[in-house]
Amino acid sequence: MAIIYMKLGLLILSTYLGIAGFFLMPKVQFGVVAKRIYKEYPYLAEPVQLLINDDLFIYTSPVGKAEYAWKTIKKVAESNSLFVMLHITNVHYVLPKRAFPNAETIDLFKTILTNHDIEISQ
Repeated sequence: MAIIYMKLGLLILSTYLGIAGFFLMPKVQFGVVAKRIYKEYPYLAEPVQLLINDDLFIYTSPVGKAEYAWKTIKKVAESNSLFVMLHITNVHYVLPKRAFPNAETIDLFKTILTNHDIEISQ
């Protein structure tokens, strides 16, 4: 059984807010909104953990823990620096490649996705 364990920092919220801010708000106003969100919800600055194995992935944050079977992942997009997984509920999970310990674990992650017939788009 393959297991990949990662600690992700502010990356998920930061990436989501960055994408939303770029497309939906002027950059100056967005910076103010992002600072207000971090001030109102300090737990968003806490690291999250992701455990990946052959059967599921477990997402643990300061506010809770969620377990997802691979069959609930619609698709995965890959860039040079990250993976974005789209869940059937249209929730996105951003996995920066720098959170993986090495290139072999990135290949292992791709193998797990392939084994579950999840297409990886570029």
